[in-house]
Amino acid sequence: MRRNFRFAAALILSVFLIASCAGLQRAETPIQSYAKALGIWVDSATQFKLYYEITDEATQAKWDEEFKPVLVRSKEILDIWKMRLDIGQTTADQMEQWKLLKNELLVYLATNM
Repeated sequence: MRRNFRFAAALILSVFLIASCAGLQRAETPIQSYAKALGIWVDSATQFKLYYEITDEATQAKWDEEFKPVLVRSKEILDIWKMRLDIGQTTADQMEQWKLLKNELLVYLATNM
């Protein structure tokens, strides 16, 4: 059980780290930043779902309480970000909120591995 959690956490953490480093090489447009953030979220949510299904009930309950709400909130921010992009408004607030939540997920994974 603990090994499954560590493995899942390590995979999700690696997705975040790789995607974070990829953006440091050049400036991105707001649309490119959104697309990258959405890709990170999709990869993470997919991995979360896969590992969630194979973990025991105690781990699922812990993830439901501690991890899933952050994933849900980050998706809500991405939805607002996309909507603002579509209507031509600034997206700096959503980008900053996304970064904070991404960091929160990384801290959670790092401290629970």
